[in-house]
Amino acid sequence: MKLVDMINGNGPIGSIMTALNVFGLGGKVSELCPSDTAFYYRDSHYILLVQSVFENNVYKAQNVRWVSKNYKLISSMTTGAYINFPFYPLEDCLYEYYGENASSLQCIKQHYDPLNIFHFQQSIK
Repeated sequence: MKLVDMINGNGPIGSIMTALNVFGLGGKVSELCPSDTAFYYRDSHYILLVQSVFENNVYKAQNVRWVSKNYKLISSMTTGAYINFPFYPLEDCLYEYYGENASSLQCIKQHYDPLNIFHFQQSIK
């Protein structure tokens, strides 16, 4: 299956829009070392986002399944995930989002937020 096939007429029931967004990287992003900031995947050429938009929650399950299926396709071709596009089914979200920076970010989190005040479902623990 090609990436374009995921959005060409085979979207989930109830979806009013499906999309594969491609955000180009390089330039200043790639000039820093992966360990210089939380964003680890600085040598990547693109960030991909697959999405489905639906207006009625009756269609939520079908749309979530569609995104999950296509996310698996994308993850078979690439490495990592982008924290600003959270995907809750990730098995190891810290590594997927932060790569080799995950352990140092956990130390920073412990130092500056030992009570875990700033948290969400996939935050650094």
